[in-house]
Amino acid sequence: MALRSSKAKPAARKKDSTPRSFEIEVPRNDALFRELGRNSYDLLDAVSELIDNAIAARISSKATKIVVTFFYSKTKKRNRFSIEDNCCGISRNKLGEAISPGHGSGGGTLNEHGLGMKQAVASIGNLTRLLTKADGETSASEIKKFGWSISGSEVHVQFRHGTVIEIADLHAEPPDGPERRRKFLQYLGARYRRFLLPDSKIAIWVNFESLDDDSKHSNMVEPIQPIYFNTRSRTNREEISEDIIGKNWTAHFTVGFAPEDEAHYAQLGLRKPERSNPYSLSTPNAGFDLIRKDRVIKFHFLEPYLVDTRHGQYNLLRGEIDLISGFHTAITKNAMLTDEAFEECMDKIRNIIEKRGLLSRKFNREKPPESVMRDRLVKILKGPAHQKRSVVIEAPTSVLDGHIDVLADDVPYEIKVDDAAGIDVYQLFGYMDMLDYKTGYLIANRFKPSVAGVVEHIWKKHKKKIILGTFEEFGIDGYMTDEEIKRVR
Repeated sequence: MALRSSKAKPAARKKDSTPRSFEIEVPRNDALFRELGRNSYDLLDAVSELIDNAIAARISSKATKIVVTFFYSKTKKRNRFSIEDNCCGISRNKLGEAISPGHGSGGGTLNEHGLGMKQAVASIGNLTRLLTKADGETSASEIKKFGWSISGSEVHVQFRHGTVIEIADLHAEPPDGPERRRKFLQYLGARYRRFLLPDSKIAIWVNFESLDDDSKHSNMVEPIQPIYFNTRSRTNREEISEDIIGKNWTAHFTVGFAPEDEAHYAQLGLRKPERSNPYSLSTPNAGFDLIRKDRVIKFHFLEPYLVDTRHGQYNLLRGEIDLISGFHTAITKNAMLTDEAFEECMDKIRNIIEKRGLLSRKFNREKPPESVMRDRLVKILKGPAHQKRSVVIEAPTSVLDGHIDVLADDVPYEIKVDDAAGIDVYQLFGYMDMLDYKTGYLIANRFKPSVAGVVEHIWKKHKKKIILGTFEEFGIDGYMTDEEIKRVR
């Protein structure tokens, strides 16, 4: 058999394993500036972004004035908006950077992402004019749209430095009614309350001007503070204020309870807030203010991190979660990034409020028993307001086989935890009659109609003076303190 001749095979070529690099030109599309408006802002959030920019650009040595103006009409297409400030302005050689989305992000000021102005303008409507001038420039710079390549004009202005932004074709209706205007102003006042203190030298004005007539409303934004009713001191003070520290982050937690009724506000010397106030007593207003860089990021923060479902029982709960360092806002800046630091912080806060029972209505609203009310009354009677020398709890009355709740300098005080009735007046009168006391006090939360008639009858017939007093009048009303709860359980 003939053998098949074999030919040598050529050696296999080694494949080049080195990856080849290439470049891609990413086209810049002006549509991005419109798409930035598709965000979760409401009108308050969008306007706040522009206010943030002004505050961040303020000149510390000068008083800052920010003027927001809504021009409104029954014809929605005519609605306009403007915001102007006397801050440092944007120099012409930095204007491109200011317009570029994301440029200058990561900063430590309120405009930390470099997106706020563009997002806010697109969210509110269509830019018609941005006019800005930095100190030292001979003229202002004016542009009439946002884009990757735009033309501007030099404009001579009277102001030395500052910025004006004008927007038309508003997507949302301006706050044109009294109630909506009031709510808008009060929420701005609450959001920037730390910036509006007298020594800050920052003033925010909001104007509402009708395009249909000559009506105009001009308002300076006043700082709106949360009102507390401290269950121990009965003052406008929070219950808890403490630092919280985690891995690479720090925060401060403040929590307290809202005044529950007109009587509590009267005791504080304050008026009850109207419904438009961020801290009026309602289910939507329950919770905490999330604060970052002294600015309220989110109002009434409660769920889902601290409770599963918002409920009416949390109405009285309020306070602040001040995220001092180690936290980051979302790019819309009306929410926080839920990263490890934020979740760890929420866990610590949840543990605090659960340990203290702050989310339990039963714990804090439990009606104090008579023994607690007696102890409170004794403290008041011994205090500077009354200065009683001899105060005895449950003073025995052997002739009647009973006890007077409190006997102070030979004056009996009888306490009724429930509403007092006419028969309760006669019980006190019995002690006074048998032991020959001329004056006595009946103290209760409320008095039934029969009480007044019995008091008058006893005075006319027996010349014994019975004085009625409420828990509030004696300063012994309010929730039970931690110490009182431990004592009675």
